[in-house]
Amino acid sequence: MQILFVGCGNMGGAIVSGMLQSCNFAKDEISAILPLHSPDMYKTEKRFGIKVYNSFPSERNFDAILFAVKPQTFYEILPSYREALTGVNTLVISIAAGKTTKYLASFFSTQPIVRVMPNINALVGKSVSVAYSNKPLSSEQNELVQKIFTSVGTLNFVKDENILNAVTAVSGSGPAYFFQFVEYMIDAAIQLGLDDKLSHALATETFIGSAKLLENEKVSLAELRAYVTSPGGTTAAALQVFNENDKLKALAEAALKAACKRATELSE
Repeated sequence: MQILFVGCGNMGGAIVSGMLQSCNFAKDEISAILPLHSPDMYKTEKRFGIKVYNSFPSERNFDAILFAVKPQTFYEILPSYREALTGVNTLVISIAAGKTTKYLASFFSTQPIVRVMPNINALVGKSVSVAYSNKPLSSEQNELVQKIFTSVGTLNFVKDENILNAVTAVSGSGPAYFFQFVEYMIDAAIQLGLDDKLSHALATETFIGSAKLLENEKVSLAELRAYVTSPGGTTAAALQVFNENDKLKALAEAALKAACKRATELSE
């Protein structure tokens, strides 16, 4: 199999790294295109040991092209790839937020297109990715998509592309919500008199351990909360503040609705 990455920044690089570490792909099966003289061009080649180009290598054939560039650059770069892919059945994969398969099909009308929403946790092999295909995939193409994205976490296909807007709001943007809340806990701990280092360690390790407990324990979230919530105790006092008039729940719902709305706007 031959896979070409167009762009290899944080997310693209994380996927390439996962593909190589999984041993599902050899270095000579992965190539990338980066702008000429870009520092990332040389860093990428040195880091991964893959072939890096500054323009489309017309003499080569690829089983899949994975677009891992910022969506606002699509309009500038896609026309050249339309010409390069005319008459071939190369699988087109995009991880760009807000760019629908309908939009991509205006450039690649004959190719099957898979739109995938991973998240930044791919950097540690813990991405939860959701994919939609605008056309039926061959067994080989389906296997290829599975191999690529299970190299950095999990992958689920959906039958309705509109779901990806909600997916973006929950898991695509989700890590940032987590980081923001940890930051608030650190700030609050400092206000309570703890030093910066200890505040950071306590908040961070508490969240990491809690996530591991959530992953391993086969009980509900309510039961997990009950493990540490004694009636009239310290945890109950904090949760009462969070849950007063359902304000934390309402805030979470409003935030995810705003993210989903923005994802929908970007798709139009």
